[in-house]
Amino acid sequence: MNSPHVHISKQLDQLETLDYPPFYEAIVERQIINLFTSNQINPEEFAYYCERFRRLAGREARMAA
Repeated sequence: MNSPHVHISKQLDQLETLDYPPFYEAIVERQIINLFTSNQINPEEFAYYCERFRRLAGREARMAA
């Protein structure tokens, strides 16, 4: 079984490709929250993943504008 860090990193890597299924951003966001609320990642890791997610989420829409 992969660590939560490997799992969320792979999901965030997928967001970087701009080739992901509809609603994938919401799935990744929920996964980050779930990892934090289940104490699988600490507050510093949560902040790191949230920042990385914020940079990637909606990037396609910003690029089209």
